Parts: sequence; structure tokens; C-alpha cells
Amino acid sequence: MSQSTADETAQRVRNIRLAAAAISQLLAEKSLPEDAWDGAARVLDRCRRARCELERGAATSSQSHD
Repeated sequence: MSQSTADETAQRVRNIRLAAAAISQLLAEKSLPEDAWDGAARVLDRCRRARCELERGAATSSQSHD
């Protein structure tokens, strides 16, 4: 994996973590209208899955270049 690709992946992971943290905070504080909780939980789940996929892909790519 090139350094620019690694940096881009790391930035995406950071952005997803920030989004997930913000959604988690809103859910914890019950700051969202009740009818938005399910949607927010689904988005949070998608964030977690996307982060895991990016991290797995980065690990796989870095192992293939070792």
C-alpha cells in the first residue's frame, strides 16, 4: 500500500470514528427525536462495519507488502 493510500485510509477511519462517536453521544444523551433513534443506530452500525472493513483491508494490504 502506498503511503498516500495508507494516509487516505487512516483519514477515512478517523472520520468514521468521529461520526460514530458523535452519533453515540447523541443517542446516549437522547438528543435526537425518538423517531430518529432507529435510523441513528443503523447509521452507527454501518459506520462500525465500514471502519472494520477499512482496517481489515489496510492490514491485509500492509501484510502483502511486508
